[in-house]
Amino acid sequence: MRQSGERDLWREAEDAFRWWDGLGRPAADRWGLAVVPDGRFVWLDTEDHRIDR
Repeated sequence: MRQSGERDLWREAEDAFRWWDGLGRPAADRWGLAVVPDGRFVWLDTEDHRIDR
């Protein structure tokens, strides 16, 4: 494999896959995005289950 640039995108993709896999491989319909006055956040299943990455 050949790569160049400041970021190791392959490693980032592998890390993202492991993170998603560790969450039990949730389908797209289980994710949400909330936009509130003080910012925004991603949630899984309910807004009370915020995902910090």
